[in-house]
Amino acid sequence: MYNSETKQETRAETADRTASDKSLVTQDGEQIEQAQIKRLTQKTINRISAGEVLERPAAAVKELIENALDANASRIRVTLRHGGKSLIRVQDNGNGMSKDNLTLATERHATSKLKGDDLSNINTFGFRGEALAAIAAVSRMSIKTKQKNLCPAEIFVEGGWMGECKISEQQAKGTTVEVQDLFFATPARLRFLRGDLYESALVIAQIERTAMANPFVEFECFEEKRKKLSLPAVQENIDFIATQKRVEQILGIQFIENAFPISTQHQRMRIRALCALPTYNTNRSAKQFLFVNNRPIQDKSLSGTIRVAYGDAIPARRFPIFAIFIEIPHREVDVNVHPSKTEVRFRDPQALRLFILSTIKRGLDNNARRAANAAYRLASINQIEPNNDKQNIIGNVQKESLQNNDDYKIKQQRAFTKPPKALKERIQTKLHSNQPSSTAVTYNEYHEKNTQYPSTLPAEQEDATQEKNYSPEFKAPDSSWAMGYPLGDAKACLHKNYIVAQNAEGLILVDSHAAHERLLYEKLKRDYAAKNIPIQKLLIPEIVALTVSDLQILQEQGELVKNFGFLFELFDEKNASLREIPALLKTSSAVKMVGDICSLLREEQPNVSENKIKNETLISTPISATSLLSQSLIDKILSRLACHAAVRSSQTLSIDEMNTLLRNLEKGYKSAQCNHGRPTYILLSLKDLEKLFERD
Repeated sequence: MYNSETKQETRAETADRTASDKSLVTQDGEQIEQAQIKRLTQKTINRISAGEVLERPAAAVKELIENALDANASRIRVTLRHGGKSLIRVQDNGNGMSKDNLTLATERHATSKLKGDDLSNINTFGFRGEALAAIAAVSRMSIKTKQKNLCPAEIFVEGGWMGECKISEQQAKGTTVEVQDLFFATPARLRFLRGDLYESALVIAQIERTAMANPFVEFECFEEKRKKLSLPAVQENIDFIATQKRVEQILGIQFIENAFPISTQHQRMRIRALCALPTYNTNRSAKQFLFVNNRPIQDKSLSGTIRVAYGDAIPARRFPIFAIFIEIPHREVDVNVHPSKTEVRFRDPQALRLFILSTIKRGLDNNARRAANAAYRLASINQIEPNNDKQNIIGNVQKESLQNNDDYKIKQQRAFTKPPKALKERIQTKLHSNQPSSTAVTYNEYHEKNTQYPSTLPAEQEDATQEKNYSPEFKAPDSSWAMGYPLGDAKACLHKNYIVAQNAEGLILVDSHAAHERLLYEKLKRDYAAKNIPIQKLLIPEIVALTVSDLQILQEQGELVKNFGFLFELFDEKNASLREIPALLKTSSAVKMVGDICSLLREEQPNVSENKIKNETLISTPISATSLLSQSLIDKILSRLACHAAVRSSQTLSIDEMNTLLRNLEKGYKSAQCNHGRPTYILLSLKDLEKLFERD
């Protein structure tokens, strides 16, 4: 039996037909056809609204789960059939509804989640009052609910037509919403859906996204009687630790092992996050989770800000992995922007972006010497299961996150340089023994011998605070002292590029070119900022053949190019005389670098005219500057300069040179990644090696 709304719609449709009959009017004696304005039926209005709220089954699941969470549910179970197209059933143990509220629940703009008419202080998931009405307009939906100490109720709605509310057979407290034949009333939308597996995957991804911000709630998902997802409730009293455990359930233990924690507050904004190390990245953005007041959102501006914070520490076309929880006063954020509630608007977006940028950069700086372990790279070879006997990483992460930034940075540096306790005791035992090795080389002797890079590896100057970390107390009478360092003792160089080193934990593979490139890049940035890049004057100037546009660029930017260590004088209309080059470059590399600089400058000034200088008088004095370079262009030039100066892949290094590179790499800033964001070294623990050989 249907309600009185049916009669009202019938009268409205009759009036619309009457108005449409007068579609022909007379003007100046001529008959023209004029489109008539008519009122849409309530049924059509609801279906249009459904199209705004619901795009696919995952959107319906999102709305129903959020309703369950607003009802204080602690257990939510989702059942699908055909990816949600045939059946979506969401069961919860929340507060339930009374019979009167159930009747109103499926009407448009009816909600229990607004206090009065205040739209500026929303602290629930749903507030628009459209979700159930939109779903009911395009499907066959039934709702069974039971409130504590009240009689259970049930209602059925088909294509927007609401049946009579009656007593239900449901016994347990909570609500069960069953949606059958989604989009049967709008077959055009149904044709745009993808296959069952694809839609099912989107539903599971949506459940995971919502569950990540609600660690104390149990989530399950079934399809065709098969369990597709199980996220048990986290038994933990501290919110952030519980959140991290839920993140581990979804992203895996590998992410936790290769991530760093953030917990900081600025004025009324707070950020809690787990961000992956730059070398632990992915080729898609699906593993980026943003939450505002526990509401999952999509914000390209904030995602772009986070990508900027990672900068050159991550390769191009790769994406960082993170789970970032932003807490901000409800009045500072407008959640009533998008029908599906996936986008929000901030009152002061610039302040929030700057806060996120500085927070992420500080976290990256504190972990600049950490590289992702190799376990996730081995996953495709040998399936890696979480190790329950392992040390509680979540607990350690939480302890570190509670420290202030300075203490955290010091702890990271000490953790990176301090040898394992067992190894330290073993070395100290050797120190006090009376049986020195005939090949004894103390750390101080080694350090004095290698205070500078070999000729192929220019010296790396470090500040005093970093040097203190490398005045070790564990002097050893043989080369085993190097085992106490994170990158260990160099053993060999494979294929003239990859250094094989051994430490107490396992095996390290180092890309010598990438490692040296990063060290030189950071040194060049410091020298450039101080306007003190070492230069080498050429006894015989080198003539460099350039195009007309290159000469024009050098004429305009010559003084700024000089800051990179190059001094030119125009020779004729096609050549320039190179008189000074950076000291770390060979002459042949310097000539190639000139072409690279011109190319990079041309990218920033693409409209340089080829004919502009043809009639100009060439002078023999040094070229002067006419404009400033952007910081991104400066970094590109310095990065290219470091690449030209770094040890080449075909160059074989001695053991001493390799150990010197390892020691400087341990001290270097952002030393875990090269200038292009690729890893400079990979760690293979003994456990990883045992998995490769199936010895675990």
